[in-house]
Amino acid sequence: VALYGLGDLTVEVPGLGEVRRGARAVLRLRLSRALAEVTLYREGQAVRIWQRAAEVTHEEAVSRPCAYVFGARDGAGSLLTSALWYEP
Repeated sequence: VALYGLGDLTVEVPGLGEVRRGARAVLRLRLSRALAEVTLYREGQAVRIWQRAAEVTHEEAVSRPCAYVFGARDGAGSLLTSALWYEP
């Protein structure tokens, strides 16, 4: 996880950097405090955006191999995770 300007923020993303196999992607992000905006990307395209969030969950069907990445921002600070890989 790359952090910029977010102080002592802690980040938890189960499965980060792993390849998961199955028909459903289950993605979770937990932060030690709420950030202004959290965005989930699939293959570089925004899938979902949450406002003022400290914990987010997203589930969807997987029909082809794909990578998911969480990004977040709060004021001038931001974060970006490495990928979570899913294969059907």
